Amino acid sequence: VLDYCDEQNCKYEESEEFRHPDQENDSRIHCCFYFLTPHRVSALDCLFMKRLHSKVPIIPIVAKADTYNNQELELQLYRIHQSLREHSIKVFDFGETQVDDSWLGNFDNRSDLERRSEPPRRQLRNAFSVITGERKYPWCTLTEKESAFCDTPRLHNVLFKNKMMSMGKLVRAANDIHEAWRSVQVTNNDATVRDRARATPRNATQDTLPPWNFAVVIVMCIGLWGVLLLLLFD
Repeated sequence: VLDYCDEQNCKYEESEEFRHPDQENDSRIHCCFYFLTPHRVSALDCLFMKRLHSKVPIIPIVAKADTYNNQELELQLYRIHQSLREHSIKVFDFGETQVDDSWLGNFDNRSDLERRSEPPRRQLRNAFSVITGERKYPWCTLTEKESAFCDTPRLHNVLFKNKMMSMGKLVRAANDIHEAWRSVQVTNNDATVRDRARATPRNATQDTLPPWNFAVVIVMCIGLWGVLLLLLFD
């Protein structure tokens, strides 16, 4: 995935599409929906997101939301929040104002009764618990349109309800990340050139005589032959 992001960035640079931003031939990756390991946040998830957030805007996704009860979902969202903070992982900010995640501040200070009781369905800004399609159970049928059981409608709204705002922010975030990547590439290329220059031996240029030195040698040789001829005829 990381190599593919770099390949698309290089392809974009080589085609010089960045000089013509109105064109639609932009092959860069503008967004990554990162599906987290169910019911936990693994060290591999954190490591990969840490390496990925400098390549592309990340949107954390809790898949199979119908497999969580409210207590399990609350714990999973808290794990995601803590992992993002501890590892300084940047995710894309939709600027959501309608999501109440104030419960995070009181999570560790809950009483035993509160820990055992079933909490209301929690939400976390810029992270989404989703289901896709239709899930059939003996007691009911769940669909992705039911906001009481998943954040799929919420994700759809932030992406498409105000398409110009959300998509525009995603494109700008991707452009900022690309410019940072491009600056690193330019710096690395300059450093490579300097390293090659330092690796060249100082006397390497001295081993080859410049053109004017050859002219001096030829003149000296002609002069010596002239002196020899004069001596022989005298």
